Amino acid sequence: MGYYIKEKLYSEYNMTIIKRSKVVFAVLVVLFALPTVLFGIESFNKEDAFLTFSPYVELGFTKVLNHTLQFGEDGTNFDYVKQGGQELLFFFQRYSLDVGLGDRNTLTFLYQPLTLETQTKIPEDKKNGVTIEDVTFAPGTGLDLKYGFDFYRISYLFSFVRTDRFMFGAGLSLQFRNASIVFESTDGSDITINQNLGPVPIIKLKSEYRFPCGIFLGAEVDGFYASSAIFNGADFPFTGWIYDATLQAGTEVNPATDMYISVRLLGGGALGTSDYEREIWTESSSGYTENDLTTLIFAVGARLK
Repeated sequence: MGYYIKEKLYSEYNMTIIKRSKVVFAVLVVLFALPTVLFGIESFNKEDAFLTFSPYVELGFTKVLNHTLQFGEDGTNFDYVKQGGQELLFFFQRYSLDVGLGDRNTLTFLYQPLTLETQTKIPEDKKNGVTIEDVTFAPGTGLDLKYGFDFYRISYLFSFVRTDRFMFGAGLSLQFRNASIVFESTDGSDITINQNLGPVPIIKLKSEYRFPCGIFLGAEVDGFYASSAIFNGADFPFTGWIYDATLQAGTEVNPATDMYISVRLLGGGALGTSDYEREIWTESSSGYTENDLTTLIFAVGARLK
């Protein structure tokens, strides 16, 4: 028990450090953008430069619309919203950097945290408890839940149309997802951990229209769906999907800075049984996964250009 308490405290300490570092990073981004707003810097990049840099930051909140998860064919189909405490609003943050290569080509580097930590208690009248993988949590058990799906994304976009008013482009993205899913009893007696790092190929579309007054409207979609062994990167049938679609409306604060609001629909899921041999202790022991997540995100963003 003493070893468990030490490990628990060490884990909580690490989580505190990570959360504080994210706050510090957000503050640095805001301070970085502030001079362009206050002092009217005309451009973040040199005019007609072949290589340009345009950082973005978005802050807001996430509402989980739907989220169900099942590990193991005989496991519980767990509803995070109705049963797992995800009915609340969660802090949202998103950081990206566009690297322009001439007028038509753009590389985008994105970091998107998406970790939802909640607590719940299994009702006494739920006679069979909750079964995740090969662990059954009894009725009356308190649960500490973590659903981590942070991801990193590298994108290439080619602008088929680019004028002073309108831009439309398409390209490809490669996303690396850090999936970390934990069910743990509050007394530390039972725990199940499922973690995975994997690449996901994505199709990308982006457009933007600017009015003469400086107001602009934008839309961006990243998405992928695969249900065959050929397209999902495995040698067995396994269905997977992801979608990240946003609408933006904003204005030019000064020649170097845009401010905007965004509404984003972000989600994804997986369905099937993995045939991979289990080599890592934190990988699924059953192989069967049924996961479906849909979130709605409202945010305020800033872009330097």
